[in-house]
Amino acid sequence: MFLRQVSRHSPCLAPVFSAITMTLLAIGPRLTFADVCANNVAPVANAGADKQGASGAPITLDGSASYDSDGELTAFWWNFGDGQYTGWQANAVIEHTYAAPGTYMARLWAKDNCEVFSLSDQARVTVTGENSCNGNQVPIASAGDDRSADVNESITFSASGSSDSDGSITSHAWSF
Repeated sequence: MFLRQVSRHSPCLAPVFSAITMTLLAIGPRLTFADVCANNVAPVANAGADKQGASGAPITLDGSASYDSDGELTAFWWNFGDGQYTGWQANAVIEHTYAAPGTYMARLWAKDNCEVFSLSDQARVTVTGENSCNGNQVPIASAGDDRSADVNESITFSASGSSDSDGSITSHAWSF
């Protein structure tokens, strides 16, 4: 007996499964699905390390440490904890964008070549406010000394006195 996903559309936040029984007969020396999966061990899902990020920005979840000791992994199901999930798909590593700040439990299931799925594993995802840089200090803009000029005379401005105490300035914007 093994577990197989029931194909139906559902707003459920976790995969839907039912138990079925399957009997296959081996004809000659061919290896059948029943032979390969007779003593199958369930795979192990590993949702990876806890994550932090900002709302509105993609956060990468990495389930690549999941494994199947007696076969191969064929699919992964991510439930992001915010009402969204992937369904079965081939990638263990995925990006997800959370719309609102909060703490979410991202859950991962893995499925093997015998259609057996793992217990879930979870990673805590802490999402801060949009465009938050977790303690980043605001840079200090400096356009230099005050200047005066006659009509049609050119004036040169420089932002070289600007500074960022905990990083580097990546761009400047001027408004006259």
